[in-house]
Amino acid sequence: SAMQFESKADCLHRGLKSSRWEERQVAAKELPLHCVRRPVETYVVEEYAKVIADEKFEVRRTALEHVASLVERGCEISTRAILKRMWEDESWAVRLSAVRAAEKISKHEDEQSLFALLGRMLDTELKRADSYPIREAALRAVLKVLGNDESIMMVMNRMKNETWKDRASALQVLLLGAGKLPCRMDDVHHERSPTSQGYDIFTKTSFGSDETSMLSKDARSGREALPFEMKPAWIPPNHAGVPSSERQHEWEFRYRMGIDTSGFEPSYSTESSGRHVVEPEDARDRRERAHAIDVKLKNGTSLREIQESDHRIERAREQPTRHETLLRRGRRDPRVSSRKELL
Repeated sequence: SAMQFESKADCLHRGLKSSRWEERQVAAKELPLHCVRRPVETYVVEEYAKVIADEKFEVRRTALEHVASLVERGCEISTRAILKRMWEDESWAVRLSAVRAAEKISKHEDEQSLFALLGRMLDTELKRADSYPIREAALRAVLKVLGNDESIMMVMNRMKNETWKDRASALQVLLLGAGKLPCRMDDVHHERSPTSQGYDIFTKTSFGSDETSMLSKDARSGREALPFEMKPAWIPPNHAGVPSSERQHEWEFRYRMGIDTSGFEPSYSTESSGRHVVEPEDARDRRERAHAIDVKLKNGTSLREIQESDHRIERAREQPTRHETLLRRGRRDPRVSSRKELL
C-alpha cells in the first residue's frame, strides 16, 4: 500500500512532530522504510527516541515494534529509551514491546539490559490465557542477550515449574556468580546499578484506561486487584550457625515486594466503613489553613489584611523568646524555678 509520508524529512518534520497521535504513529512505522543509509544519522535516532516516550501508548508501542528496523544492535540512544519504557511505562503492551525490542538491539551481555529484563521477569502483569507474556518474553530475551548460554538455559529449563520470583532470583544469582552483573538489581548504592544510572525501577505500574479494551474479560475483572510494589525494608542479620566471634550486627537494606497500602485511594475516607487513611500532617495543616482563610473572607476580612496578619505571626515566630534570649546570655530567668524547666 502507498505510504502516507513521501520521504525521511517528511516523516521527521511533519509526521513525528504532528499534533495528531495517529500521524505520529504512522510516521513511526514508515520512517525506517525511508532511511536507506545505514547506520542512520544520530539526529534521526534522537528524534525517534522521543517518539518512544510519546504520551499515547499506541505511538510508543508502534515505535518500539519498528525501532529494530531503524537502528543497529548496540545503539546506546535507542537502548536507553527502550529500557526507560521497560522500567517505567504503565502500559503492559508497551512494556512487552520494549522487552521484544531489547532482545533485538541490546548488545551482547549488556548489564543494564539484563537488569531491566530481570525486572520484567517480576512484572505486575495480569495472567492472560494461562500465561504471563511479559515475563516469558523477558526470560527469552535474557537468554538471547547472554548468547544462549547453555548452562543458564539448562538451569532455567529445570526451574520452569517454579515461581517467577524464584526463577528471577536464581537467574540473578547465576549472573552475579558469572560476573555478568556488577551488583544486585535492587542495590541503590552501587554506581552501576539501575537506580544510579537514572532508571526508576520502583515505579508502580498499573493499567491505564486507554488500554482497557485490550484486556480480556478475565483480565478486566481483575484490574482492581491490590497492586504489588517494591518497598524498602531493613533485614536483621542471621546468626544461625555463625560463631559469636564472626557475627555481624549490621542490618541490611533491601527492597521487597509488598502490597501497596489497603487498595484504596489516598484520599479515601468514609464514616460508615470504619476504614480511614491517615492524612499527612502537612496536608492537614494546608486544609485547615485554607478553611481558616475562607472563614475570614466570609466575615468581611480582606485578603490583604489576612496576608499582613500572617506576616506578623511569622515574624513573631522567628523572634527568640525571653527564655531563649536569657539562655544565650548565660543568665537565668527568675520566673523559672530551675534550669531544667528553663531547658
